[in-house]
Amino acid sequence: MLSDRCFCSHRLYPARRSGVGTDHKAFADRALRAFQGKLLDQRGLIPYQVDPETGQHYEPSRGIGNSYVLIYAPELYPDQARQWYAQ
Repeated sequence: MLSDRCFCSHRLYPARRSGVGTDHKAFADRALRAFQGKLLDQRGLIPYQVDPETGQHYEPSRGIGNSYVLIYAPELYPDQARQWYAQ
């Protein structure tokens, strides 16, 4: 599932790495675009399956897909995570 892979890669490369001297905040902020607006399902959550080229949703959000995403969302995207948890 693409959303899982995106969140996994973001988790491995945090926006700010203390002690390393690198700042990936701009990358993390750009990547959040994939999880907003018309790319979300009718409930405002990340769809389970989408066409990567068109963004067309094939399946709405499912617990199996979002459980992994929501584990790391507060660390990666605290403001967006609050919205998702409110759904």
